[in-house]
Amino acid sequence: MRYDGSSFTRIGTMDGVSSVRCLYADKKDRLWLGTTDNGAAVMEKGNFRFFDELSSMTVYSISEDENGIIYSFTGRHIYCSGK
Repeated sequence: MRYDGSSFTRIGTMDGVSSVRCLYADKKDRLWLGTTDNGAAVMEKGNFRFFDELSSMTVYSISEDENGIIYSFTGRHIYCSGK
């Protein structure tokens, strides 16, 4: 589900998103998703962007440091994305 301040929109497999494990809203108000089978994705301007480096991995946690760098944690790796 996505809420824009006035209405809810369902987000699902048609968007390439399934099995969400974690959510994170960053300082730029982007929504980050960690999945159990498709890595991580970020929603920008209503569209999801997935990261090939994490495809088919489970992302357990997503966080951000004071410089705006996003970290995605898998069982084996820590992936850092730019600002």
